[in-house]
Amino acid sequence: MIVRIFKDDETYVINNFNGNIYGSNAYEAGRVFYFIQKAIYSMPRLYGKVNDFKDPLDSWKRAFDETLSSMISLMLTEGRIKFYINFEIESEIFNIKGKIDGNKISLSSSLLKVPEGITNDLKGAILLDSFYFNHIERKRPFILPSARDGFLASFYKFVVFQSEGISGIPRSMGIAAEFINSISINPGYKDEILGHQIVVNDEGLFIDDQPAYNSSSELLSLFALKYFLLNTTSNDVLIIEDVEAHLSNEGKTLLNEYLKTAKCNIVFVSNYSKFSE
Repeated sequence: MIVRIFKDDETYVINNFNGNIYGSNAYEAGRVFYFIQKAIYSMPRLYGKVNDFKDPLDSWKRAFDETLSSMISLMLTEGRIKFYINFEIESEIFNIKGKIDGNKISLSSSLLKVPEGITNDLKGAILLDSFYFNHIERKRPFILPSARDGFLASFYKFVVFQSEGISGIPRSMGIAAEFINSISINPGYKDEILGHQIVVNDEGLFIDDQPAYNSSSELLSLFALKYFLLNTTSNDVLIIEDVEAHLSNEGKTLLNEYLKTAKCNIVFVSNYSKFSE
């Protein structure tokens, strides 16, 4: 699958969930990629929305377009996020062209492959829906924003898995919420980074017995990178902004070890330099 994102005179291309997004509008492009993938990954089955059995193919396509656009719009609205950008998705079974104007989404898909033997009834709608969902390339996305160290310092109490009640911070906090709410660690977690002891207890994230807000940007960034790079799989895609931010030469060496171990797909994002492994 190829995703193209257009902003001003720049075009950003992500091929098969890997690559670099580099340029003056890189952050916006990378975050748009994240929300598109999150919506696609979360898409529900659509056969129940097929209401025209005389033309189930067109009815399914309209349901797909409406559902995907509404899901992206809802995520942006809840996060109080606005983008102004165009995008295209190219795959073996369909193409999508879309536009994001603030938090309003308009998109249209073109179905390139059509299954044979589709009947004009509910059974046919289910078969049609199964065909496309079995061929849609869906990977669970995670985002590590450039300010991940600051978010961890500010919200260090919210990385702990909550067995009671709703964990996390409000979605209205946008990218910070997307990042912090994707971390959920059981109390008792222990690790070591650059000789410093990492502990997650009932009170949150602590480094050398100090709450995370007393720690350095390098250690907080390395903690986030290690957590995601070592705990994600080939079914995930990790969008990392400014991967080397705050890292010393020793930290960069450690980062490369994490990257060699990682199984997930990775998209690097930066507006000032390309990351070279």
